[in-house]
Amino acid sequence: MVEAINILTKLYNDYTKTTPNFLKLIDAYMFYILLTGVFQFGYCLLVGTFPFNAFLAGFASTVGSFILAACLRIQVNPENQKEFNGINRERVFADFIFGHLVLHLVVFNFLVIRDKLLTIEDIERELAEEDNGTTQKELNAEERQRRSGVVYFPTIPPGFTVSRMREELSKLAEIKRIYLKQNRKAKKGPSGTRYTEGWVEFVSKRKAKQVAEMLCGNMVLGKRTSMAYDCIWTCKYLHGFKWVHLMEQLVYEQRVEDQRLRAELRNVKKQAEFFADQVEKGSRIKRLEEKVLKKGGLWEKYCRQVEQRKSIHGNKKSQNVSADNDDKDDLMKMIFDAKSDEEESD
Repeated sequence: MVEAINILTKLYNDYTKTTPNFLKLIDAYMFYILLTGVFQFGYCLLVGTFPFNAFLAGFASTVGSFILAACLRIQVNPENQKEFNGINRERVFADFIFGHLVLHLVVFNFLVIRDKLLTIEDIERELAEEDNGTTQKELNAEERQRRSGVVYFPTIPPGFTVSRMREELSKLAEIKRIYLKQNRKAKKGPSGTRYTEGWVEFVSKRKAKQVAEMLCGNMVLGKRTSMAYDCIWTCKYLHGFKWVHLMEQLVYEQRVEDQRLRAELRNVKKQAEFFADQVEKGSRIKRLEEKVLKKGGLWEKYCRQVEQRKSIHGNKKSQNVSADNDDKDDLMKMIFDAKSDEEESD
């Protein structure tokens, strides 16, 4: 670092001592042009190139002026007199002025739009036209969405995919977008992935209604070897339903599914942590048991003793029957004992 600073200091000192003043003036002019070009290029990257012809004109002016100034410096440098012998400084400066005139005529040509100069009013008009075009595009998008219609298919014929649905339904009307809900439980086979339901967006509401009325209840047909040959189309036109509503519902269902998965993951994590804690607790108890037994102690003193209660033999029904029999026996005994006492008294 110190060596680089020393080199730069020595270079600056030599430049100030040996370079003539008119060359220093040309160098200052070239440095100013360089800064101007860098500023224009940075503005283009940060803000934009509108209007692009103005950027081309300004950048071409800086590059051309820098080249002409470099040529002027080379020709008027006293060290290069042998190479440019016979050419005085007045002619060199005249060539420099002529080159600037030609350069700026070309630059001026870039500033012409539709046979007139580019003014602030033109720029404002161009910006207003761009804003109007963007607004018109947005209005067209809303209008297209309002005119579109969505048909719901509660069942999808076997073997049908998005491309097959588009191929079949495009014969009837113009289609914009198709969404088929995949059946994750179904296995993939030679007929392709099965889908449970689907939505098809048509460009026109009227065409969507006609397609729904035409297809609903009719057979799919096609090739006889196809799995969907004997299937029946089931579809319904959704009044007031747009593709935006479908996307909102799908996003909501995805969020609910993500929350459910996160809850399940938390529960599984808690169970795994509890199981790991119990395993660690069991290993600690086992080490404690080995330690106690090794010292000759009794491990049962440290264990929790749970005494099981004795089970009651028989069920309640048998107990109730036996109790009723005992009562009957007591009653009969009382009756017969009373009779025997009366006979003895007679």
